[in-house]
Amino acid sequence: MEVVSLYSVASIIYGIVTTIFTGYCLTYYFDSFMEQKKMLKGRGKYLILASYVILDYLMDALFQTNFETKETIGKQLLLLILVFGFAKVFYRAGMQMSLFLTITFVSLKDLSSFISTTIAMCSDKLFDLWIVLLEKGYMSADTADHMISLTACILQLIMIVLSGLLFYKSLKMVVKNYKNKEHFASKEELLYLLTPGCVGFLLCILLRTILITVENGLPMDLY
Repeated sequence: MEVVSLYSVASIIYGIVTTIFTGYCLTYYFDSFMEQKKMLKGRGKYLILASYVILDYLMDALFQTNFETKETIGKQLLLLILVFGFAKVFYRAGMQMSLFLTITFVSLKDLSSFISTTIAMCSDKLFDLWIVLLEKGYMSADTADHMISLTACILQLIMIVLSGLLFYKSLKMVVKNYKNKEHFASKEELLYLLTPGCVGFLLCILLRTILITVENGLPMDLY
């Protein structure tokens, strides 16, 4: 019971920290390109952060799926709409800039998460090690359960930290390269800037739908 509680508590804490950090990154990213509406009097950052955290948990509650394709896509599209809504409601922004920031933000968020998850999964052989030691009699069942739970917590922490670093660094690179671009010269340039973000967004949806399948009602990795 103690082992289960350790992982459960860690997962809850990691989830809260990740959501708040993502909301902070959203405010940083938008503030770097756009000006908040005057009626907010500088409080827009906190309103966005609070709104993002609340709406993110609402989406998780509404889309408690078993990795079904249509609901996975629906959640991604809803997130896209919400981020775009934040840009239009809290900032003085044109349609082109709002689209550019929304698509790049959502795409970089998911790609960072996917890369960090892939790297963390390379260490899942540690679970096999504890099982082998248990079968060989080198540790008790309680000790093996504790080590498995502790390993899961550490791997999840590594995944979250790595994802956060990749995400934040990616946003900083976009800010560095495009911050002084206050308007788009032509539709062709807009298409050039939006295309990579759109491709990244579609890639995120593709990865979410093909890397996981459902067998006997349970989510299973395809690879």
